[in-house]
Amino acid sequence: MLELGASNPHGSEGFLIYGANPGARLDRAAIERAFDKALIKPSLEGRYDTSSKEEKESVFNIS
Repeated sequence: MLELGASNPHGSEGFLIYGANPGARLDRAAIERAFDKALIKPSLEGRYDTSSKEEKESVFNIS
């Protein structure tokens, strides 16, 4: 964990889990969106960027 904190591009005194804004923690919703994308994107076989929200949600029937 110390190594992860030290690798923060905003400085070692910043948050352990960080985003683009050095003064704010990474939002839980941003983590959820990234996790969902990581699960859904492979299932859409290269169509992720052009798929509708409904198509993306139907992959795992999530909302």
